[in-house]
Amino acid sequence: MSNKEKWNKDNTVLVSSNTGFLFSGCHKDGYTIVHPYKGKTIFDRILREISFKFKILSKFWYNKKILSHKPKYILVWDTLITVDYLKWLQRNNPNAQINFIYYNMVGKAKHLFPSQIPDGIRVWTYDIYDSERYNINLFHSYMYFDCYKIPHKNDDYDVFFVGRDKGRGEFLLDLEQKLNDLGLKTKFIITADGRLSKKKDYYSKPIPYEEVVDYVSRSKAVLNIVMENQHGVTLRDIESIFIKTKLITTNKHIVDADLYDENNVFILDENNLSKIVDFLNRPYKEINREILEKHTIAGMIEEITSKDITF
Repeated sequence: MSNKEKWNKDNTVLVSSNTGFLFSGCHKDGYTIVHPYKGKTIFDRILREISFKFKILSKFWYNKKILSHKPKYILVWDTLITVDYLKWLQRNNPNAQINFIYYNMVGKAKHLFPSQIPDGIRVWTYDIYDSERYNINLFHSYMYFDCYKIPHKNDDYDVFFVGRDKGRGEFLLDLEQKLNDLGLKTKFIITADGRLSKKKDYYSKPIPYEEVVDYVSRSKAVLNIVMENQHGVTLRDIESIFIKTKLITTNKHIVDADLYDENNVFILDENNLSKIVDFLNRPYKEINREILEKHTIAGMIEEITSKDITF
């Protein structure tokens, strides 16, 4: 399908079951974003999952708010989206360009696989590994929001980490100890993978994203420990350039990203830990404004909706 009318905030609707960074950011920055389903309580979620599993009154749970907007462009983020919901979206928005976006790497979360996405829906990933493996479209921008852009305040911490365990817990604890042995002050917040995860002594409670941003702004560097085979730019990387905080990452492919600068980004491996102190003491180098604009939510929507692709 070809769409000649350019996207804008009035003709574009975003869909996500995410209730944190993405949903809040879009709402605060004036974008129309809707939950795919009705019901916000745990009890509602259980009933909905039962309904979807046995295909009993599934449409009852669909949030029909999107229909009143009659959008030209729809961007759907992957989490908790079903095949039947996507088909319902297509039937009720026959003239819209629908884009399905992987917020996580394929297979790393509860979502559909690319082969399950209905024909006619454009499928996207931020990660080049997944793009090549599953033959899906790759976008090169990453979304950040005006409401989260705050100035770098001070350096209360040398290295800050926040994230779910994802099998990295013991590695992170060991790394934090090694950083402390170098005389560095750290703040590591490791949270459980989900409500039903086995509790561990070192787990912290999740914190609001506004608090995450505050910690980033008060740290010399933010740490990103990526998943196996992960190549693409992630939220931690983008936070670093907008808040002007350095980045320490295990992603060796970051050198191919437009945001990479050796003054600001340290690629961590087994043999270079001792060099982090010198890296942290070097001044931060400003990032080009065009690169920053590319990695806004507007830049991401522009890239995804404007590209002519084949399904």
